[in-house]
Amino acid sequence: MNHLILLDNYSLFYGSNPTPIRNHGHPTIQLVISEEEPFKSKNAEGHWVDKQGLLIAPNHKHECDAQNIKLLSLDIDPESLLGEWIVQNYLKEQNVIDYPFERNKTFDFTQLAKWIETKNWTVVNKMVNDFFYFQKTELELEKDERIDKVQAYIAENIHNEITTSILADLVHLSESRLVHLFKEKMGLPIRNYILWYRLKLSISELQRGCSLTQAALTAGFFDQSHFTRTFVNMMGIAPSTLMNNSKFVQVSIPK
Repeated sequence: MNHLILLDNYSLFYGSNPTPIRNHGHPTIQLVISEEEPFKSKNAEGHWVDKQGLLIAPNHKHECDAQNIKLLSLDIDPESLLGEWIVQNYLKEQNVIDYPFERNKTFDFTQLAKWIETKNWTVVNKMVNDFFYFQKTELELEKDERIDKVQAYIAENIHNEITTSILADLVHLSESRLVHLFKEKMGLPIRNYILWYRLKLSISELQRGCSLTQAALTAGFFDQSHFTRTFVNMMGIAPSTLMNNSKFVQVSIPK
């Protein structure tokens, strides 16, 4: 069974895709690692070469053929604290680097499968952070009632336009202070958090049996086209593959 886990600042796909991935680019940082046999990727000269894994910068066009090969694929928000850490410490100014990296730490697929099976999302998230040697500060882990209030407002008004001005007034902060505080506490900017929230809500609606149009409007997208385009950009797959009658993937959305 394929699995898709959607957190606040990245998505994790574990499984195999029955079709090759054509030339494309995502606004996310992408990590792809094969569990066993290598996959094919086109190099700068246009030749297919074997790869065990790749770390790919946002919006870098690439083409892979991992058809029916079991792998891990992470799509990470580049503006999140984790994303910024990866850019500064791994990608630097490179568009793509081979796995294993210089900081040679292999991914434990046995443990990953175990934690996915038991739905231990806290440990899965820790595995991802530990893989990149990423540590949040104690300050970032502290709860803040103002951020809780902002999150509650976003959840209740996701089908409407939500601006930082509205949210700042809600908690009696300046926009600049709220933007800084939110990223410090949540690990990613407000606008990105809202986008990931919309994506998670749309997936929940699809799993409940809603149509693509219904899911798009409920989650606050302009229309189905906007929803589909955003979904493919962020996830690398079409939203139709996640509808309740699809056997392609089992979706989990940690609370």
